[in-house]
Amino acid sequence: MASAADMKSVLIPVLLFLACPASADLRVDNTRLEASAGVYCAIDSVGHEIAPGTDVGRIDLLEHIPNFQWSTMTVPAKIGVSFGVKTKTVNDVSYDNVIVTITHPPFGETGTTQQSYVTTLGGTSINAYSFDIPRELTLGTWTLTARWQDTIFYTASFEVVEPIQALHIAQGCGGGHLS
Repeated sequence: MASAADMKSVLIPVLLFLACPASADLRVDNTRLEASAGVYCAIDSVGHEIAPGTDVGRIDLLEHIPNFQWSTMTVPAKIGVSFGVKTKTVNDVSYDNVIVTITHPPFGETGTTQQSYVTTLGGTSINAYSFDIPRELTLGTWTLTARWQDTIFYTASFEVVEPIQALHIAQGCGGGHLS
């Protein structure tokens, strides 16, 4: 029979695990913002902004902030799938010159492993990545980090997998039959 000390040593780690945020893959400076991460089906952009630090030299602008259809950090490598971090700043404070950096496995054609752009975080916003072209479909860990001055606002690590490993998402974003 286990002693009270043995039970306590088992119970404390379980309680600490239960107290952790829902996603250990999302770390947030919650003194400045609230954040959630997830996946959604890509939506059409309403324009572009020049972003020389990205693989294609621009970022898409969205008409509205999409809702996450799946609260997961697992992303199928499929054209038309988007993933990212939605934030709401505390007291709707606005932060200019926030640098969002995306690191990922190398793109086959270009060898790109890191992309970055400058944005503003204020009120509610989203920073996301959409798979638009085949070379972007690289499997492995993708990390989005938002930094303002010397402060990291958030870091989110997503695992990009074969579509069959997240079939419900791949099919939910117009996937049809996948083998």
